[in-house]
Amino acid sequence: MTRELTMSGQQDALYIVLAVLAMGSFVGLQVFSGVVMSRDKEFWNNTDFNSTETEINPPGWAFSIWFLIYVWQFAWLTYVLTTLCRQVDGRPIYQRLCVVCKPLLAVFIVNQFLSLVFFVITYSEPDNTLHSMLSVFSLVFSLWVTVILCLVLYHTKMAAVPSSIAQTLRSDIICLIVLVQNGLAIYASWLTLADMLVLNSFVVYYIGVPMTTASIMTLTILTLVVLLYFTLEMTCWRDYTRYTFTTYPTVMWGLTATTIERWDPESPVAIFELVLLVVVSILFFAKIGVAFGTRTTNGKHKSYLTIYS
Repeated sequence: MTRELTMSGQQDALYIVLAVLAMGSFVGLQVFSGVVMSRDKEFWNNTDFNSTETEINPPGWAFSIWFLIYVWQFAWLTYVLTTLCRQVDGRPIYQRLCVVCKPLLAVFIVNQFLSLVFFVITYSEPDNTLHSMLSVFSLVFSLWVTVILCLVLYHTKMAAVPSSIAQTLRSDIICLIVLVQNGLAIYASWLTLADMLVLNSFVVYYIGVPMTTASIMTLTILTLVVLLYFTLEMTCWRDYTRYTFTTYPTVMWGLTATTIERWDPESPVAIFELVLLVVVSILFFAKIGVAFGTRTTNGKHKSYLTIYS
């Protein structure tokens, strides 16, 4: 009987190690950064690149969204740890519903290491020199790439879930969508904005492009990215991102904060931001209407969509 139980509920040691390391690296990073910042109040004056101020830099309070992002990451990592302890049909949940796979956890651990390097650089080089700015941009871009890779791995695995397993583990599918899918999406969305802010500062202070011109260029790029994302989401990505809702509100948060802080009816940048905020809001409500008002039309991934269509 003992041998039967061991074989039916056999654990994957590597998966367990990666899951624990993912949570450990995340918690360790938060504790380390929290302790360092609490001991050095001057650090807070450098977190929003004050020495490279531009017309589209959000105010300091806008960065409080990091708290929500971190809570969301902690929530899905906690969910992953619960799948180590729960079984269905004699097998652990993470083996029956292998959506948060080993490569995803490994990439997330790399992301946390890059986050630590990012923190150390921004803490040790607050003067925003050219070297520091290039390092920050490359690190933020690398963070974005790792989160996007996590999302690609997640959606690839989710699309392959058999409908029979999806029906049996419906509550876990919902947890995956709410916690993992939307948690990684809000993280990726804010990193997208961060990339553009750093790029905008670099163009202004190290290439010499006029601040207003650079800000309009950056907002134009953001507009194109949002429109491209919406187009893909309504077409070939529709089955995958149907219930990803955190992307647009994240962009709206950043635009709202900047508009409130820097509103000037005579500024073309402020007007551009306001118009873009309205456009993103419209796209968000359109997204909600499509998500809840229609059924999937692609037909290729009904295995895991039918349970919440």
